[in-house]
Amino acid sequence: MSEPTFTMPQPGLLRRYLRARGWRASKLRIPSLELYSKDEGSSHIEVVVPETTAAPQAERRIRHAVETLAIIEDRSAIDVSAAIAGLGFDALRERLPADFRNTILLPVAETVVTRNRRLLHAAAQAEFAKTEVNRSRSAADLFVERCRFGHTFKGSFGFSIHSPIGPRPAEMIADQEADPPAERLIVQRVMRGLASISDTLSSKRLAVLSDPSVGFDADMLDNLAGLLEGVRSEALTFEFELSAEWPPDVDLDLHSTFVVATSIAPTVRELAAKLRETVLPSASVIRGFVTKLANADNPADLENQKGSREVTIAWEATDHMLPVRVLLSPADYRVAWRAHGLHVPVEVEGEIERAGRGFIIRRSKMLTSIPE
Repeated sequence: MSEPTFTMPQPGLLRRYLRARGWRASKLRIPSLELYSKDEGSSHIEVVVPETTAAPQAERRIRHAVETLAIIEDRSAIDVSAAIAGLGFDALRERLPADFRNTILLPVAETVVTRNRRLLHAAAQAEFAKTEVNRSRSAADLFVERCRFGHTFKGSFGFSIHSPIGPRPAEMIADQEADPPAERLIVQRVMRGLASISDTLSSKRLAVLSDPSVGFDADMLDNLAGLLEGVRSEALTFEFELSAEWPPDVDLDLHSTFVVATSIAPTVRELAAKLRETVLPSASVIRGFVTKLANADNPADLENQKGSREVTIAWEATDHMLPVRVLLSPADYRVAWRAHGLHVPVEVEGEIERAGRGFIIRRSKMLTSIPE
């Protein structure tokens, strides 16, 4: 008998995958084996799965289950095995042509890793900002730190990033309407954006791409453009393999592939610039949480007359958040410092100016008062 061309998944992961895909489990007379069954069209399909690799004919039964799933799902046994092994993670795989003996230039590899990290961080910050305005950056930092870099794969040069999502609790399996974890929402945000640009940039797709509730914000677009510019090839292929235990939103699939032409990078840059062209009043009152104190060495040094007294406020502008740097007087800095510690919003009046890609208020007046 020929050796399998795929990696044998662990029996426990195989059983979890079958349950997530709607297979029903029942006990057999042999305690170390379980029968999984499913109706597929007019056919009734059954596979026997061992509880451990020590069970009778464990390898043969696992191989048969994987090959059966490959036929039902109309994909290779290698892909099915990878999906089973990836339970608990949403995988993003990127393919680009290998220009010399299955290698790419080191600067290209560096660009891909750096830009992907920044793209995922921007997506996480945009997602967390909907519910955790005052800590969206720290939550995004934690998310990116938990992502893992996987093996490359054959066929063309590839990068594999695994976003943690965790197992779905057993009591939630039957509840298909349960809210997915934030980590899944982050990956789905990236998928929707890529779906919008992998074809043609029609007005409808642009609306989805730049929708602050589900699509790309300016930072995500800039990092995507940088990624496309840095790969030095005609196209970049994005492949997503979502953990089967968490059903995706109805407009997305567990397995998706998006091919993005790198020639579209200038258009993506232009869209990012348009998103940043927020109409700002010459004199405004901004309201939001203090997310950063300027004096990193000792932000509680309230009496320092010479040091920087700059803070960053997450401005609750329109339907999304904009970080605004604000220069404060010593007295107003004390208020901002206390507000940051108490996690309460502040209001600041001043003239908003552009500063690079962001905004700044140089002459400000704190409208919020917090008793000592």
